[in-house]
Amino acid sequence: MEPVIKMKFFVWSVLLMHGASGVEIDRVSVSVMEGDSVTLHTDVKTKQRDRIRWYFNDTRIAQITGDLSKTCTDVQCNEDTERFRDRLKLDHQTGSLTIMNITNTDSGDYHLETIISGSISEKIFSVTITGGPGSKAVQMKRTMEMKGASDTLNNGEAKTSGSDDGDEAPVLSAIKTPASDQYSGNLGLGVTVGVILVLVMAVGVIYCLCRKHKQKRQKCTSDEEKFRDGLMQDKKNRSEEI
Repeated sequence: MEPVIKMKFFVWSVLLMHGASGVEIDRVSVSVMEGDSVTLHTDVKTKQRDRIRWYFNDTRIAQITGDLSKTCTDVQCNEDTERFRDRLKLDHQTGSLTIMNITNTDSGDYHLETIISGSISEKIFSVTITGGPGSKAVQMKRTMEMKGASDTLNNGEAKTSGSDDGDEAPVLSAIKTPASDQYSGNLGLGVTVGVILVLVMAVGVIYCLCRKHKQKRQKCTSDEEKFRDGLMQDKKNRSEEI
């Protein structure tokens, strides 16, 4: 290690030791969903000579110094220690650290050490990871909901799904499915068409009977007129003979 680098490290250590006795360490609790991103804010704006370092489990994971070549994240800060695999983003203006696609193994204390305009401060972010879309609890809940929905659709009525402690709770209730509604509509249409056909046939039969009866009456009337004409003709003939 070169003498200049040793001197910088020594000054940094002395300043931190001096500040530790007079500076109170702030602790902030942060809760984040698994798979999401979280930004740990420094609430400062850095200048060229300011120094910011981030530690996770006593391992340096990011830093900003006056020398841009010394600014680093993750494996750049410590060789062979690729802890976050390109999931860290460092804001070079504020020193805020963003952790992307966070996992359960990323939970813990993130230690921030800063020297801003000669003022030393420390801050600890206690990060807690809550269940995300891929967590075991969420997967179990989704499996139970899908099973309850499948049972309901197959049986056409609501069923209950047992919980871990033995209690039963309703999962899903279905009164009708789209298929049953379509079947009912088709059945009603078929009945209506059938009734109309029966009425048409009945009207046709009645019409035929009425027409036949009318023709029969007309024939009877014609025969009766012919009979009367015959009688009158016979009577006339007899009168002429006398």
